[in-house]
Amino acid sequence: MPSATSWTREFAGPGRIQLGGPGGFAKLPGKSTLGAMIVAAVATFDAPKAGPPTMTPRATTTRPRKTRRQLLSLPVAAAAIAAGIRCGGDPQPGIVVPAPTPTIDPDDTATPKAGGTLRVLFCDSAGSLDIHRIGSSMEAYAWQWLGSFLMRQRAEFPFSVEPDIAVGMPEMPGDGSLVIFKLNPAARFHPRAPTNGRTVTAADVKATFDRIRGLGAGSPRAGFYAFVDSIQAPDAATLQFKLKTPRADLLQIMSDQFDIIIPRELAAMADPFATGADVVGSGPFEAESFDSRRIKLVRRRDGPWGPNTGWLVSCDILLAPHEGTRANALLDKNADVTHLPGVVAEVFRNRPDFTVSSAAQSARHVLFVNHTGVRYKDPRYRQALWRAVDRAAFYGTYGDGLPSGPVSPAAARWALTPAELAVLPGFGNRAAELNQAVALLSAAGAPPDGYEETLITSAAAGLPELAHRLAEGLAEANIHLRIVELPGDYKALQARLASGDFTLALGVSIAGPYPDAQLYPYHHSRSGGANYGKYVNVTLDAKLDRQRATLDAGQRIALVAEIQHELIVNPGPIWIGSPTETRVTGKRVHGIRALPFLPGYDDAERGWVSSGP
Repeated sequence: MPSATSWTREFAGPGRIQLGGPGGFAKLPGKSTLGAMIVAAVATFDAPKAGPPTMTPRATTTRPRKTRRQLLSLPVAAAAIAAGIRCGGDPQPGIVVPAPTPTIDPDDTATPKAGGTLRVLFCDSAGSLDIHRIGSSMEAYAWQWLGSFLMRQRAEFPFSVEPDIAVGMPEMPGDGSLVIFKLNPAARFHPRAPTNGRTVTAADVKATFDRIRGLGAGSPRAGFYAFVDSIQAPDAATLQFKLKTPRADLLQIMSDQFDIIIPRELAAMADPFATGADVVGSGPFEAESFDSRRIKLVRRRDGPWGPNTGWLVSCDILLAPHEGTRANALLDKNADVTHLPGVVAEVFRNRPDFTVSSAAQSARHVLFVNHTGVRYKDPRYRQALWRAVDRAAFYGTYGDGLPSGPVSPAAARWALTPAELAVLPGFGNRAAELNQAVALLSAAGAPPDGYEETLITSAAAGLPELAHRLAEGLAEANIHLRIVELPGDYKALQARLASGDFTLALGVSIAGPYPDAQLYPYHHSRSGGANYGKYVNVTLDAKLDRQRATLDAGQRIALVAEIQHELIVNPGPIWIGSPTETRVTGKRVHGIRALPFLPGYDDAERGWVSSGP
């Protein structure tokens, strides 16, 4: 594996061209058909940009649908959301498709063997080693090899919660406002200062969650625990969460892919992770080196304490922002696994030396609708929008997303299934949906030739191309969009949404894969969250309140399904679907596949390689 400093030099060898900037390499078209496809796929990313960037909103109208050849030259549109939310530092926050269960090669029946190094390429770095302050990134992925959670998401469909440092599922006596965990006495921190291999105690877990809560705006996850009254550690093996009110999603919230347990000595420090040497966890691997360009992990010296000990000796994680660099590294066998946009991953499909897998993510594409204007106070206009969205065309040729209802397919236990969606508005026969949309508009008093509306969106993360796909579908129902792209990153769109200064807006919602996160902030009239369009439905408010406090799983599944049905029939925001994450692995790699969440700990425990290095 090349070093971070020599990466560009070693990847720019004979038979290669550089497309406009460091990192954007592709095989010469004359040398390889696959290389020619990569050139087409990455040229737009790496070509020099003429002139200074514009700093004023750009208004456009609909444009012709792209051909497959034209799509190969685009900046990977929809897939850029799945990878671009991570990679670009953006938000910090017949349609029915098969169920989005992550898949791995069903013919891979080889017997695992110990040894070897997994070489992983990532597109983004957080520039920080502090797991409680960052989002999805190569650092967060590495921390999942290095650390452990109190509870975590099971890496098998339907991705329910399982204990990690906890020895089992917690007790919830009474009404559920007291949650008691017992810790696994085998759990140990790494054999390095300041812990020197000591046991993980309840004081460490308490210190971790107190730190996350205390960081406030400094942590993307501090607000998730606002309903926690206090955390107590009555003895070394017992932890108690006292809640202000019962919360059904507590275990899902603490299973967040970033809430890793750290030693109490480090939790008490203002800046505990100044260098890679400060990174101490309780996972099966230790950090040999850790910076924003390259992370080297090795199997812990004293051996893993858990039952899922894994097979690999080490993992080498390198920053490679450009899709072309990552694709060529795979083609040249200089890397084992990376994520790629769907259009680039197409190069690797049906090749015997690669495996391609994908999974829906918990992020969702959404058409926000402002209900304060006269037009969209009328539910018939909103119902027409819901039906007129062409969800299949929105995600294009390469399956870079999955059409869905109000809950992402990543929340597999809670989302409506394809069969359930097929009989609901917006997911049926395209011609019939358009007829219904036109009839609704006519009944609402819209002009016979339709109407024009302004749609704002962000210039970031592939949203402009998606906006045009959205506009093409709505135009078939005589809803004509004037698209205004807000310059800069996603924060400009976020500010407009928060101010209510919009009529229609295409954006991305970032939420955990559990129902309260997916539903409550966007639809409850008193949520104080992301209900940007001021949707008011008092009956629905009561159901949303009830579902977040319903501890019986069966009752809650039924209630969440009822809420989703109501939101499809009487929509607030117009939910379109969820982006997918696509991972490509070389054939020497086994046990690794795409998941609906950051897959670090699953790679560490299941991954193995059949040959070198």
